[in-house]
Amino acid sequence: MAGHSSLLAQEIDELEEVLNRQKKHEWTKIAAIGSMLRARKPTHAITIARGSSDYAALYIGLIISRLGGISVASLTPSFASIYHGRLEKNNSLALAVSQSGQSPDLAALLSMAKESDAFTLAILNDATSPLSKIADYSIDIHAARERAVAATKSVIASLVAGARLTAEWLEDSSLLTATNDVSSLISTIGLSQEKCDRLASLSHCFVIGRGMTLPIVFEAALKLKETCRIHAEAFSSAEVLHGPAALITEGFPIVAFIPDDEARASMVTTIKQLKALGAQMIVFDNQEQRKVRHPLLAPLPMLHDFYRHVEATARLKGFDPDRPPHLSKVTLTV
Repeated sequence: MAGHSSLLAQEIDELEEVLNRQKKHEWTKIAAIGSMLRARKPTHAITIARGSSDYAALYIGLIISRLGGISVASLTPSFASIYHGRLEKNNSLALAVSQSGQSPDLAALLSMAKESDAFTLAILNDATSPLSKIADYSIDIHAARERAVAATKSVIASLVAGARLTAEWLEDSSLLTATNDVSSLISTIGLSQEKCDRLASLSHCFVIGRGMTLPIVFEAALKLKETCRIHAEAFSSAEVLHGPAALITEGFPIVAFIPDDEARASMVTTIKQLKALGAQMIVFDNQEQRKVRHPLLAPLPMLHDFYRHVEATARLKGFDPDRPPHLSKVTLTV
């Protein structure tokens, strides 16, 4: 592969160490928070996040809904910081996800949720951040400092912390057992030069998934933009055959993340339909790494595999994956 190893590549390769550190230092605390949530019995949940952390929050929210039958909605931070809205008193879980925990708009919304009597919880990579001081409880993902602008190890560490928390809260023994095996959450697929070459040739693409892979579709589209400067649009495979399909011409590129659960058959059918329209597919799938024992966790090694490919693709295109233009590691949104 062209170029030298980047900081981004090093951080992607640190993932197993990060997850083992989180397991050792934080999972006892996560179990205690899960017990408190069982006692509290929140009627619904809101998530508070931006960017990659928002996609992590979407993933966690899907698990909460799937396992607990609890409604989860993302509440835009500007509701508090710009529009100065108000939340009625309620018995909710307010979950903030942030790597830095520093953004003022996230802090404003979490504070508002706390004033409404919500159970406030933050999943963070900085245990001393402003969000950790506002939240009733915080979970440290133990990803350590990320030096590359694009977040990778911290994103997957947030997904794991959220999955573990939900398993503890809802006492799902199969998910608890599956998360215990940290090595199963790491990609075992070798880097594909052919896949990197195909990604490097793109100037634009759709990125599609369904169900549990939908959150990582949004994350993948973001990473293609910021590291490879590829104009990538993210869609559910259930939606892409509506308006977006009008853009498909012969050879139109689509990056697909295939779920490993009940949505798989439907998405495979959609991929066949898209190919019939002329689309060319670049597929990420867990069929090659069957160590994943729980379908809710299948997106994690898939995303890890994608990160390794997108970092190599950026270097192949002659870009510095550590320092995308116009971006900084911490974005302080008002």
